[in-house]
Amino acid sequence: MVSPTLNQSRSLYKEIVNAIVESGVIKAKNETLLTIDLINGSVIFFKSAEQRDNLRGFHVDFLILDEAAFLGDDILSLVLPWRNVSKANMLIVSTPFRKDGFYYRYYVMGTLKEKNTVSIDWSEYDTSELLSDEQKEVYRQILTKNQYLTEIEGEFMDGDGMVFSGILECVGKPQDGSRYFGGIDFSTGSNNDSTSFSIFNEHGELVYLHYFNDMKTFEQMNVLADDIIKFKDKLVSVYCENNSIGDPLTDVLRKCLRDKGYATLLGLIEEITTTNSLKVTMVNQLQVALEQKHVKLLNDKRLLNELAAYAATYNSKTNTITYNAPQGLHDDTVMSTLLAFHNYKNHNDFVQYQIGFVKNNKIKRS
Repeated sequence: MVSPTLNQSRSLYKEIVNAIVESGVIKAKNETLLTIDLINGSVIFFKSAEQRDNLRGFHVDFLILDEAAFLGDDILSLVLPWRNVSKANMLIVSTPFRKDGFYYRYYVMGTLKEKNTVSIDWSEYDTSELLSDEQKEVYRQILTKNQYLTEIEGEFMDGDGMVFSGILECVGKPQDGSRYFGGIDFSTGSNNDSTSFSIFNEHGELVYLHYFNDMKTFEQMNVLADDIIKFKDKLVSVYCENNSIGDPLTDVLRKCLRDKGYATLLGLIEEITTTNSLKVTMVNQLQVALEQKHVKLLNDKRLLNELAAYAATYNSKTNTITYNAPQGLHDDTVMSTLLAFHNYKNHNDFVQYQIGFVKNNKIKRS
């Protein structure tokens, strides 16, 4: 069984162990390797897409792809050979997402009954026992349109995301700019979280995106310092999220700039605390810009996927909406992009006034 993330694989492992532990069919289990040995000699392996090239070389009798809409075509190319030796069947399961990728292609093949593929669409059946009309109406009011469409109605989206729409229409090559506005989302690099640095120009175009999670903390700050130095002649400011680890890491970033002889650039660093209220504001800013096509994004696969998967959650107790990546997925490039775009908006949103005066019965403006 292959899931998008290691956390999702662990969760499935625990659920299945708990479901069959008292049945007597488990011979052995390993929570570290995520394997279940059964008394008939079979073994269930739980893998994640995060293992990438380490997924090569397996042979299976049955393959399950969980949340397949969030597995890329590159992962499919790694795991499909597992089936070759035994001509194994494959079960592909997921909440619907966009009308692209292998999951959607297999779904269409199944509806057309092509290549021995069968599609089972639960939304075509009576689901009233799971969700009443009243419950559906509640979800309709608290979820975004696309989130309700996919998670409740079970339909595929036309290239949009859960929270953001018009994403693909805003992808393009940025023009040259003279004023840059950056945003940094820090990470320790654990659990495949990445440190991400985004930069917009004065035209609202994403001109730079750099993310990484394969370095130690101090190395990451050195890389960020080098990025800032590279764009020093154009950068107006860089918003650094100081929540949690952000505060000490911002200090390390400043130290790296000083050590490299660029203490004059310390004034570019602006710490920003992303409260839920501010996060909602930042999300709304980018939502409007995407819908009105007033923003341009780089054609970066990770960014586009994270933007599309970004989700809203409603808390009925506090009557608030929070925005985050779905459980098990990441939003590092989204956060740095939101920070950079908020930086751009704060420096470029202004009202242009015209002052009129009358001279010789003619109106002049300045």
